[in-house]
Amino acid sequence: MGFLFIFVVGLTQVFGSPYFDPVRLDLTVPEKCRDLKLSYFKNPSEEIYVGRQGALAAGFTIEYPVTRNNARLLWRYFKSLTHQPEDLNLLRKIKADPVLRRDYDIILRNYEEQDFWFQNEGEILEVLAIHHLYKEFPENHYYITGGIEYHEMGSEKTIGEIDLLVGLRDSCESYVVGEVKLGRRKMLSKAKEQLRRFENFLINHSAPPFGGEYQPGPGIYAKTKN
Repeated sequence: MGFLFIFVVGLTQVFGSPYFDPVRLDLTVPEKCRDLKLSYFKNPSEEIYVGRQGALAAGFTIEYPVTRNNARLLWRYFKSLTHQPEDLNLLRKIKADPVLRRDYDIILRNYEEQDFWFQNEGEILEVLAIHHLYKEFPENHYYITGGIEYHEMGSEKTIGEIDLLVGLRDSCESYVVGEVKLGRRKMLSKAKEQLRRFENFLINHSAPPFGGEYQPGPGIYAKTKN
């Protein structure tokens, strides 16, 4: 517990800001953009809601083709991998299924650099969502991260957390903010409530309101590959 406290404090000191603290040390974010500032929200960001398979029909903006059961299996395995002991029987089951293997490969390739530790099932969808969204937001122009807590200056009380942030690599400015929800029932309304809270936080600090819900192009719905 002492090590965790020191680590979190260290993140705040190195990459912290008066209003934002990262939950993860995401090395895919350009170094100049890791200290998130309110000025990065000077232009209206659009909002996005990402869910699992079937989420489009429930009103989400984008869905990733993973079932709840598969997400749970992947979470059980990656939690065992990061917290030990590794569940090799579960790994064999995952590798024997082409769809599970596809998502396993994506997560394995990305989770360390993005600093995911799989404390909850939802982090599986967050890793997959980031990978999926790079179809819509090319990596040479954008970075995609998340797990960013926000609070008032000088306060240790967290107001909320941003699940997704799509930023511009050249200026670090926010382009899209979003929520990722593995569940569907009542989850969309909760996600919208969370983004309204963040929008109000920005407005209270002289930033503009959101510019509406992002409308993805057809490329995001192309067949998902590794």
